[in-house]
Amino acid sequence: MNIILFSIFVLACILCGFLTGSGLLLILPLVMLISLGISFLLVKKAVKQMDLKLTAPAVTGKRKDFSVELQVNQKSPIPVGGIRFNLVCKNKLTGMVFKEYFPDGFQSVRLTEQYCGCLDLYLENIRISDWMGILSVKYKDPVSCRVLVMPDTFSLETSPHLAISNLMDAEEYSQFKKGQDRQETFQIREYVPGDSLQQIHWKLSSKMDKLMVRDASLPMDPSLMLFWDKKKTAADVADCLCESFVSLAHAFSEAGVTYRMAWNGENIHMADVHNIDQLPEAIAELLKTDEPEDSLSGAGLYAATHGQAEAARILYLTGNLTEDVSLLSSTSDIHVLYCSNGTAAEETEEGIPVVHFTPQNFEQELQDFCLE
Repeated sequence: MNIILFSIFVLACILCGFLTGSGLLLILPLVMLISLGISFLLVKKAVKQMDLKLTAPAVTGKRKDFSVELQVNQKSPIPVGGIRFNLVCKNKLTGMVFKEYFPDGFQSVRLTEQYCGCLDLYLENIRISDWMGILSVKYKDPVSCRVLVMPDTFSLETSPHLAISNLMDAEEYSQFKKGQDRQETFQIREYVPGDSLQQIHWKLSSKMDKLMVRDASLPMDPSLMLFWDKKKTAADVADCLCESFVSLAHAFSEAGVTYRMAWNGENIHMADVHNIDQLPEAIAELLKTDEPEDSLSGAGLYAATHGQAEAARILYLTGNLTEDVSLLSSTSDIHVLYCSNGTAAEETEEGIPVVHFTPQNFEQELQDFCLE
């Protein structure tokens, strides 16, 4: 708009100069054009010495306000005018994109996100005007930051047998912590009130003339795999799957279960979790993973790149129930945890059990499954 007004003013001066014969009106547009050219060259030089930095908190929660700040470091003494740009915010989990135009820029703006995931925030079409506010120069360096929106987890009580399968025996056990695998003994000790009768070592108890119990071992090789098929689905379903996946991971970690987290992006990503301290880093990597662009499901991609699953039991979370989930079932005991806004059968055509839940009832459905 400023350049249009400037052009109209220059043309009006020239026209009036010719009509009135005023030399001043004819010289004035020339002076203004020369001034505009100099101003443009100066702002172009100033922009080359300017740094823009977008900052935001590294982590936030769902539906919580957070501040995004723009820091402008102008190293040149040359004055410039305003700055304008588009602020773009993309959630890598849901694929949802928010864009807003700021004609006068901002120093700070507050945002909120209703779904968990990883927000990529960046500025596009950045233009910095000269001190006259007429011409502008494009700022070409990338200006971006990233915010992790953590899922809301919920408590799950897990059955001791949920993480145990007879299809595969562990090869390595913890020497420092007991677990739930009774096929291997962690330690033998005297009975204390509260110990299960199933732990009592009756033969040794008769020899020692006192009750002795056998503590089960903690497998160190992950015989349980939590697999999240991150293939694109509805935003509320993706959010629900993320909260379910992370809540299951928390529940197994708190129960002392060693397991493997796996998920698909452009490739298959995996993280072995031996204790709860390893979980935050794994969750951060999970959220940062790009949305899969391949038409294959997580099961299809895993089978194509890794072959058979090296886990005795797989809990497979997905929002897309496809036939290729059976590719993981040949050597593993697999349960499909399927989230959608519709309905589903209790098992696949291949006979794989399906636990169906929705974004409205997922907490109760998963709790019922964990206690079966």
